[in-house]
Amino acid sequence: MLKRWDGIGHDGREEFFTFMDMNRCEYNANIIAEEAGVPTVQFIETTHASQFRYDEAQKLEDLTKAIADRIGLSIGIENSWTVGRRISYLDFERWESNLFACYKTLGGVGERVESHQFVITAHATLFADGWQGTGPYYYDLTMPAVHPGRDAIVYVDHNATPIQRMAEVNAILRPVILADRRVRIYALSLKPRVNIPIKLTVGSMQMSETITLGTSWSGSGPWKQTVTLQHEVADAIVGTCEETTDAMAEEITKCGICVSGLDGTSLELTALFACPEHTLKLGAVYNESEVVD
Repeated sequence: MLKRWDGIGHDGREEFFTFMDMNRCEYNANIIAEEAGVPTVQFIETTHASQFRYDEAQKLEDLTKAIADRIGLSIGIENSWTVGRRISYLDFERWESNLFACYKTLGGVGERVESHQFVITAHATLFADGWQGTGPYYYDLTMPAVHPGRDAIVYVDHNATPIQRMAEVNAILRPVILADRRVRIYALSLKPRVNIPIKLTVGSMQMSETITLGTSWSGSGPWKQTVTLQHEVADAIVGTCEETTDAMAEEITKCGICVSGLDGTSLELTALFACPEHTLKLGAVYNESEVVD
């Protein structure tokens, strides 16, 4: 999560940078350094009661410059953080913009968010050659904003192909939060042989509603059906709900129904294994945006 600072704020909100922003910038710098093959730095984890440390700011500047030099990127940094120097939004903007430039040069996607916003959904890929162990297999990820005791939902991206969905089902994936910003995905059965795109949403989804699937499905396998939600959708998962009967739950499982497409308020569902023969009631939970104010 990289932010944009302009000293003005947006929609009547003033800009405030806090100890959490300092920790976030240092965390981002170390993650990007690791990807660039640059040694990471041991920063002091700041708290609300911590004083601003000039030596920590200089360590952040120097690490960012080392990353840029390694990947052939020209950036400007501050070389003289000393007692008495004032800190402002310009410093945070320099840190964030420099790190974002490094991130993009390394192939990063997406854009920075406004200073008052937070990214609630992180994207990752479980690469086929990245699984460890001899069974059950496991895959360790570093993901921001994930902490023990904080709710999070891990799910396969709606853009996953039928083959990737089959790998998900055959693997029996199970996520576990190991520590701050560390997530382990277990494959309790078969080790996936294809890459699987996943998402992690911190907290609960923003919206929920009950949807009805009729008996009209398109295709000859996999089978597809599209329903309209009450709000535009950015991420979504479906499953049984209070209105799902036992018979419906069995058919949902037997048919392998999952989210396969999002477009505005349209939610596309795919039945992977068999075409449903009856009307089904499911619960849909979804985000209107992957970013919140």
